[in-house]
Amino acid sequence: MRKPRKRFCINEDLCLLREVATANPFENSDAWGELLNNVTRVVQRELLIRGVKERIDLLVG
Repeated sequence: MRKPRKRFCINEDLCLLREVATANPFENSDAWGELLNNVTRVVQRELLIRGVKERIDLLVG
């Protein structure tokens, strides 16, 4: 049985974009882990790196 999907809210999107601007994970692929840890700590919910990457692609692209 699948877990229900969790949607990103505006505050989470803003947090993601701030972290991307700071860490620039597209230049340094090792920064994705740090970005995930920082965002997870701020939004206080469990996120997966794949979901974070897909959301950032949607927001930036």
